[in-house]
Amino acid sequence: MSLAVADKARGSAVSWRLPLRVLRARLRPTGDVRLPALPTTSVHGGLGDALASLVCIRDTGRPCTGCPHADACAYPTIFEPRPDGQLGGLGVTTRGPTVLVVAPERAVTAAQPHHLTTRDTFDLRVVLVGASAIAQSSLVIGALRKMGELGLGLDREAKGRCNFHLESLEQSTPSDVPAPPASGSCRLRFTTPVRLVSDGKVLAAPDASILWTSIVRRLDVLGRYVGVGALPHAGGTPFVLDNPQLQTLAIGRHSSRQHARMTWPGFVGTVDVGGLTPEAWSALWWASWVQLGKGTSFGFGRFEVEST
Repeated sequence: MSLAVADKARGSAVSWRLPLRVLRARLRPTGDVRLPALPTTSVHGGLGDALASLVCIRDTGRPCTGCPHADACAYPTIFEPRPDGQLGGLGVTTRGPTVLVVAPERAVTAAQPHHLTTRDTFDLRVVLVGASAIAQSSLVIGALRKMGELGLGLDREAKGRCNFHLESLEQSTPSDVPAPPASGSCRLRFTTPVRLVSDGKVLAAPDASILWTSIVRRLDVLGRYVGVGALPHAGGTPFVLDNPQLQTLAIGRHSSRQHARMTWPGFVGTVDVGGLTPEAWSALWWASWVQLGKGTSFGFGRFEVEST
């Protein structure tokens, strides 16, 4: 790639943007409750059930394949996005990419369950990606309320799900990428386990090439799916990694669809990034909103970009 072409790609990458809507919710339990180590593994199913209960007009349940109303329904738009044939070469074959991601606001540092009382709150972030998903924001807010009514986790007294009140909710729309650090360096803080896979194995730590490839693929697939186009990027890996301070957490979750207990490992902690180009800085910033790796709709893959 010539220098002129590379410079053009970097400039395009900096101006490239995803349409996003960020919902920050604060939930308060009505009793003593136990939540999973990564609480949003429970939120994913609860939010899906709540949204389906609000919008589904048939009694056959999910999945939505074959439903004559699917084209006009908010549920598949959010939770079962249709596959896009143009993305087949990137591994997106049976369904579209995740356009709703959730994550707790508090960093996950251990694999043990959380115990909350009525004095505690549970804060989470929900990010909707693309115009079609953003158009359903009001329904997603209603589903958050309904999810609290249906319950989450395990109520330690009633031995069933615990109800939650939606205590507050804030909306925002990220728009402009902040100026890159003058030092050309930053720190990535992985606050929920990140599940990057190489040669069929979940990594305990990423190298720069794998991390960059994963970021580009995530943004590229989402951009093409929601209609803003692929992420422009020059060849090569535009940063180096140093000083990894990482640990692997094995997160347990129960799949109600498969009626099975699963364990999903991923790494948390920090790593320093150096040699940042404007292209890399912009991509890191966007990826920090839509999360990274496998399981983003369950809360995996959240990270923050910090100045150093």
